Amino acid sequence: MKISFQKLRFLFILIPLALFIRFLDLEIMSGFLATNETNDHFKYMALLVAVVAVLLGVVLYFEKKTEE
Repeated sequence: MKISFQKLRFLFILIPLALFIRFLDLEIMSGFLATNETNDHFKYMALLVAVVAVLLGVVLYFEKKTEE
């Protein structure tokens, strides 16, 4: 049971990442950044930084659990 969870733990990272990329793609294609307003670009960059921080935290958590 523990071995199967260790193999699937990367899916817990990849599935939300794929959903985020799909959502971001739909927003950009609908014209989210077409206005060239600075606020839109700041929101976009802040969202990317937040997602990268969360993913880094998840990876570090899984790495810490693996070492124990």
